[in-house]
Amino acid sequence: MGFRATTAWVMLTGILASAPAWAADDQVKDEAMTESPAASEPAPLDSTAAAPQTFKEHLHLQMNGTLGYVGTEVSSGSTVPSLLAFEIGAVGAYRFKGEWFAGLTTDFRFVNQYSHVDPTVGNRRGTRWSILSPTFGTKLGRLLLMLNIQFLGDYNLGNKTAGGLSVSYNNPFGGRLTGLFPVHEKIHAGMEVEYVGFAQQTTGPSHLSLTKKFNMWDVGLTVAYVF
Repeated sequence: MGFRATTAWVMLTGILASAPAWAADDQVKDEAMTESPAASEPAPLDSTAAAPQTFKEHLHLQMNGTLGYVGTEVSSGSTVPSLLAFEIGAVGAYRFKGEWFAGLTTDFRFVNQYSHVDPTVGNRRGTRWSILSPTFGTKLGRLLLMLNIQFLGDYNLGNKTAGGLSVSYNNPFGGRLTGLFPVHEKIHAGMEVEYVGFAQQTTGPSHLSLTKKFNMWDVGLTVAYVF
């Protein structure tokens, strides 16, 4: 009986002595389990990645006004009239990858003659609405460059004939080149050059195909607001 009692006492003492070590191991496991969920969470998204552009951010919209000198071709020996034009217009285009864009331009112009009226030429004062013209543009550094192709919009003379008939020039074809630089925030300024030829003349109800086109060109200063 004494031997058995001694053996049982030794085993109980060993179990009690190892209990702190088990408790310590359990505490380490609990701490590891507490910290591990953070490692399993998904990595945060990169906030510096560029977001895809919206349709609105691809748009190029602008309003512009132009004051320029207008020239016309006249027959030999006739006085060339001095004409000034004021034009207001708008451009709506879609900007592709890079700095290229394409769209449409519409503009209306008033042309006034400030020189003496030569009876052989007549008064060239008039108006023209270029209804829609395809427009292509790009940015070269700070320079905004645009080209439009014109094939719509009659030039209507302001004065009628002695018989009271209105006169207009039709079937236009030509183009305009515009260069603009930013001067203050969204405001741009620059120049435009345009050349348009009209293949037909209408006097009252009569239409006449011109063997030599009625050509108009202008050079002007432009101010634009780019949205």
